[in-house]
Amino acid sequence: MTMRQRAGFLVGVGLALFVSTTLAQSPASYRGADLRARNFANANLRGADLSGANLTGADLTNADLRDADLREAYLMDVKARRANLANAKLGSADLSRADLREANLEGADLTRAILQSAKLQEARLVRILGNGVNFRRAQLDSADLSEAYLSGSDFTQASLQRAVLRKADLGSAAPGQPGPNAALLVGANLSEADLSGANLTGAPMKEALFKGASTRRLSVNATRGAVPALPDTK
Repeated sequence: MTMRQRAGFLVGVGLALFVSTTLAQSPASYRGADLRARNFANANLRGADLSGANLTGADLTNADLRDADLREAYLMDVKARRANLANAKLGSADLSRADLREANLEGADLTRAILQSAKLQEARLVRILGNGVNFRRAQLDSADLSEAYLSGSDFTQASLQRAVLRKADLGSAAPGQPGPNAALLVGANLSEADLSGANLTGAPMKEALFKGASTRRLSVNATRGAVPALPDTK
């Protein structure tokens, strides 16, 4: 390598270090960007502005998206297994068919987000703001939704086997949007959950736990033993 080539190489390395340091210090902005099928696996996108971005089919496996702004983003078919989305803003985002298995969404804002047919097995959704979320046909088996606010959300045909919904608010389903209608709640933990006004019509809930749950105006209409004996109304 000549002296000139060596100097050029060192300048290139220095520039790369400067850029990476700058990005690490300042949250990246991809607002409204076309990022379809991009590879962000293991990427540090903490606090990044991805609002309105098109990330359809992107790979976000193990990505750090804490505090990221993903409002109204297109996240259909993304691979986000074990991604960290704690406290992320996902309001009105479309996560249809997204793979979010074992992902951390603790404290995330999912207001009116679409998670239809999403894979959320073993995901952490503790204290999420999930008003009016579309969870139709979503797979939430063994997911933790403790203290989640889910009023008005639609769980039609969703699977919540062994899910934890301790102290979650599932009540007051919005007109025309039934609550966990026919959702699979076998073995789910709904202890101290607020089910006031929720619609659990036809939901299989064998071995589900309801200790201390509020069941005022709860719609069940059980058929052929679809649900266990519910606690006294609080």
